[in-house]
Amino acid sequence: MPNIVVSNFINERWVDRLYQNFNKSVYLLKPDGKVDPCKVKKVKSKYYLTSTGKWFNSAGLRIDEPAGLVKSEIEQAETDAKFQKLKQTIRGN
Repeated sequence: MPNIVVSNFINERWVDRLYQNFNKSVYLLKPDGKVDPCKVKKVKSKYYLTSTGKWFNSAGLRIDEPAGLVKSEIEQAETDAKFQKLKQTIRGN
């Protein structure tokens, strides 16, 4: 059985939560202690969006989709992420 993380118990219920490794990769931890294989990307400087459509704040807690965040901003974040990945590939990092 996986280890259950007590910090995923908030307001008398078990919740999904984002965490970050020492290498700064962000992952989604389910209430049962298993890591969800979804992709997580940073949107703006304080929001995260998973490939399953769940939104999280910078503390890793689940939130509703941020008001006023337009689709073009999400597309820009995706473009920026692709550029950063390409830059890392070219540099060999």
